[in-house]
Amino acid sequence: MSYILAIDGGGSKTEFAIAEIDGSILQSIVVQRGSNPWKRGGIDNTVSVIQEGLSKLSNLDKVIICVAGISGCHGSKRFVTTISESIEKYIKLNTPIFVIGDVLTSFRASSKTNHGMIAINGSGSSVSLIAADPALSYTFDAAGYGGIEIGIGIAMTAEAGIYSQNVGNWIHKILEDNKSERTKGLSILYNHPRINDIGVAVSQLDMHSPIFKEIQPFLYCVAVRWSLKIWGPSLRYRTSTETYPDEIIEVVLNGGGWKNDYIRETVIKLLAETGEKLIVLYEPDNRPIFGAIKIAQTNLNT
Repeated sequence: MSYILAIDGGGSKTEFAIAEIDGSILQSIVVQRGSNPWKRGGIDNTVSVIQEGLSKLSNLDKVIICVAGISGCHGSKRFVTTISESIEKYIKLNTPIFVIGDVLTSFRASSKTNHGMIAINGSGSSVSLIAADPALSYTFDAAGYGGIEIGIGIAMTAEAGIYSQNVGNWIHKILEDNKSERTKGLSILYNHPRINDIGVAVSQLDMHSPIFKEIQPFLYCVAVRWSLKIWGPSLRYRTSTETYPDEIIEVVLNGGGWKNDYIRETVIKLLAETGEKLIVLYEPDNRPIFGAIKIAQTNLNT
């Protein structure tokens, strides 16, 4: 038997999978650590996460291709050699290894084509133009509002006295700290280990709850920013790639932040009002690991 090794390295966790050539996953494990080499811990952390994950997989001696979609590697070759070498130690010599950005694997997990756009809404955020020619692909980092930005925005607005004590207590419970720690400024909030948890908690709020109703104006601003940051690049996409002017552009929404029904539905509504020919794809069960497998299958067939 021959297998595919697929890796999805995000900002907060990393998934590893062994799949058959037809795409069926035989084994999958998740390491609860991100593997972005640009974040805290750097490339040493990335290598450590890869080693931890691969040490738990079986049938690595039967792998004939590996695709690793690693956060922070889209459009950058700086860490490709080091990441490839960390994988080579676990599979047969001369097995093809493709280290790409998780942007591409996330896009291919849901898209029906090899070109379009993807808006990633996780702990961070980005909007990317995905062209059939990789050289024409482009990423706008921190384009919208990810969980960290939402967490900071809500926490700082609460500190300014905009919300009721009810919202303040809700934030206090999530962050598990005291008020004095949160009044030290933006840098403290940005580096708070649980600031992203506010964004996660927002996605789980009932839209009829008192807390949601208080923060809804802020969330509407978040949705407006997202819609503008998708619409603007869509215009660039039409002029900078080989796309036909009348083609409907696929826009994949990926990341836990899009589980927020209010933000997602408001963004889709606002995009429709622009008149731009966009079709928004949101499939929360299509994990980026599926995109890595698809890319491996494409390379095996060429």
